[in-house]
Amino acid sequence: MTQEIDIVTTNWKGLPAYRESGGGMSNTGEATLVAWKNWEKKKAIYERSKWHLSNENHALFVLNKGDIILNITRQDNNDWGNNLTLDRVVSLNPQEEKAKVENVIDTQYEEKKKGDRAVITIKDWDKIDDSLSDLISAAYNKVNCYHCRNSHYSK
Repeated sequence: MTQEIDIVTTNWKGLPAYRESGGGMSNTGEATLVAWKNWEKKKAIYERSKWHLSNENHALFVLNKGDIILNITRQDNNDWGNNLTLDRVVSLNPQEEKAKVENVIDTQYEEKKKGDRAVITIKDWDKIDDSLSDLISAAYNKVNCYHCRNSHYSK
């Protein structure tokens, strides 16, 4: 299933781009990371270092067809995110600042109390393999980084 997302364009050449952003708060957090189609780190074309940075946009990456956009959220002081999605860029329309993405992995973390034990169910977790470990680890670190002020997954 494809969906349309908003992107930005670079000022100097009008290239399609997307931002790494987010971080953690006391009980919640959210983060967005960008990676190559083979899950590797991309080189940021701009990294913010001034003004208000806490849980804001931290790095800007040129977006290519096939790139991965990871979104993660954390609520209620869970160590791991409640929801993690990996989307692959299918098409880009820099003139309208839109991109179409298809979902690769949608992982929902659900914790239910059963007596004094927590039972965790994770949808599509078996699709996450070792090649994703660096990206998933960076997402985990960013969503738990209190008042995050820097990029966590860039060269």
